[in-house]
Amino acid sequence: MREFLNILVTNMLNDLSSDNIDSSSFVDLLGLRGKRFNNASLDGIVISVYDFVCAIWRSERLYKFVDHGIDHSFNVLKRALEIFERVKIDNHDLSPYEKTILGIGSLIHDIGMQYEKYKIYNEDLIASQIRNSHVQIGYDMIQMTINGDFQKKYGGPDLAFQKHHTSFLYEGALVGFSHSGNKYWDKLKESYYSCDTQAGQYRRLRLLAGLLRLGDELHCEFTRIPELNFLDSSLLDDEGKAHWSACHYTQDIKLASPGPGGVRFRMYWRVPEDAHDSEIEEILTLLQELREKKNKQ
Repeated sequence: MREFLNILVTNMLNDLSSDNIDSSSFVDLLGLRGKRFNNASLDGIVISVYDFVCAIWRSERLYKFVDHGIDHSFNVLKRALEIFERVKIDNHDLSPYEKTILGIGSLIHDIGMQYEKYKIYNEDLIASQIRNSHVQIGYDMIQMTINGDFQKKYGGPDLAFQKHHTSFLYEGALVGFSHSGNKYWDKLKESYYSCDTQAGQYRRLRLLAGLLRLGDELHCEFTRIPELNFLDSSLLDDEGKAHWSACHYTQDIKLASPGPGGVRFRMYWRVPEDAHDSEIEEILTLLQELREKKNKQ
């Protein structure tokens, strides 16, 4: 059974590899082909951020046991869009502007995990510190990108962005880095809803942040952590190991709509076929404890 699962997971990861998910995948998923906003090419902006993020991930990753890169970003974006389609009740689809911001947020939201390559604080951080601080690190990377310091001081990749397009990057950062903690989520309180009536573009940043946050939380199947022994060398704290252990035992997550504007998530667990009753009970207890903890957050 274990050997079969290893082969199955390897094949699934190969199918989801970044070789199959390119910039066109993001543009097409967002439906931005040929779309413009105030003379800005929206598909071009997404492609530029995609190339920028790919360059950041194009090196040895600190967290070898789980994907926080392009594949993860694509899955987060896909789930966020699926959630929106199930909860919208006023027929207001996401505007091209909103889709661009959501795409940028999805692409950049975990780049802080690459701190070992870009030590923007000029100090060494252990793996657990990077994980706990990756939101702040990533946000600071983007701010340094906007003012040029990320490239000049820390060897960060160039971002083919015109200066008058930096508002896209700034708002994408607020949305993307709201996926964990409250700091950037709280910054969005004053930008909950607005509409550029001249361009006819909705700008609901907090809605986008909520969608991304849910999409990120729901990308937690076993394909992200196929082997538990990776956790032994990951330098994670106990809470981190418990989280990824739970992912290892998650077979699938599916969305279901109970009614207009509502959504439910069905989580399907998996256990080894040769597991004893006591081991199954231990796994279920772990999953229940994590679920209760997350419900309190």
